Amino acid sequence: MRLTETKVKGLKPKAKRYEVGEAGGLRVRVSPSGTKTWVYVYWRDGRPRRLTLGHHPTMSLLAARKAAAEARQQHREQQIDPARVAQDKKAQWRAAETVAELARQYIERYAKPRKRTWLADQRMLENDLIPYIGKWKAREVRRRDMIAILERIRDRAPTQANRGLEIFRKMFNWGIERELLEINPCWGISKLSKEKRRDRVLTETELRQIWHTLDADRRPGCNLPPDWPSRSVRRAIQLVMLTGMRRAEVAEAHLEELDLDSGWWTIPGERSKNGMAHRVWLTEPARRIVLELQGYAHADGKDYLLPSPRGNRPILPNALSRAVARIRSHLDLPHWQLHDLRRTAASGMGALGVQRLIISKVLNHTDQTVTAIYDRHGYDEEKRQAWEQWAAHLMGICTG
Repeated sequence: MRLTETKVKGLKPKAKRYEVGEAGGLRVRVSPSGTKTWVYVYWRDGRPRRLTLGHHPTMSLLAARKAAAEARQQHREQQIDPARVAQDKKAQWRAAETVAELARQYIERYAKPRKRTWLADQRMLENDLIPYIGKWKAREVRRRDMIAILERIRDRAPTQANRGLEIFRKMFNWGIERELLEINPCWGISKLSKEKRRDRVLTETELRQIWHTLDADRRPGCNLPPDWPSRSVRRAIQLVMLTGMRRAEVAEAHLEELDLDSGWWTIPGERSKNGMAHRVWLTEPARRIVLELQGYAHADGKDYLLPSPRGNRPILPNALSRAVARIRSHLDLPHWQLHDLRRTAASGMGALGVQRLIISKVLNHTDQTVTAIYDRHGYDEEKRQAWEQWAAHLMGICTG
């Protein structure tokens, strides 16, 4: 007989599974539970083969006929076994990476070897992506899914959503390069939050207040909070004030990088933002801080200037940012953050007459000009003078 929608709807379940079909190999299988499944039956190498097409009524009779016709064309004209193709697709789908597996491979194979901030990528993926879609196949994630995740981040931390978009987009792009998926679900998504360019430069009065607060140790009867930052972390923030270095460059400093005999601290390229080694002059105030921190590290048998209490490794850079937040809550000052100290040091040098080129060298900014390609002068002496001027000025403000 020729199947019709009315006939298919009228098929009733029986004690055993049975099938009803029409010419051309299309059949509908009715199970004892009442489930109706479209099947295309054909012969190959003298044996019957079956290809499941879909379920009724989700797949209509018209759609089932079309699917059967496509399978028939594959089999008869292209000499392709459609059931084997379907089996291979299922196997590929089962073997396809989940979002969690893709994230793990991205961190291990790309981020760790190439990104100094790979830990930040890992935390973002583990906290804001994997808990929600980690078990999904990476190939099935769609743009609307990523928008929902990013909006959830934005509601908690607006600018963090933009960082998440960058990390997620890069991870999926890396997956496309490895042919683990074909579509990046972050394509076409714009930044969810408008970011303001910060221009906060601390005044001399604010610098003095911050410096003296960083000197304050918690003692019985004092009004400092119980979670007051440790002395070593507070000294590290003062080192940022004196040198203008980034938080990660200070937090992750290895004792081997510091040569107090010559007075230079050499930050290796793998730890600098632009991948280029950077020499930092240690002024007398900076040297005193380094000596104090070295004493703590040597006493604990650690190799880092700011060792973590959880093993022989450095503290995380955001430990300094968290410390600044606690200190900030104790001071009656307009909002400021750790990176503002770096900007203040650069602005202070400029006010003291240091040339912008030297300030750029002090900050280890990348110079993309043609002249920079040929200019291999290290500018150590000019940088040393800039740091000395700034340290003298800062100490004059803070200690008189």
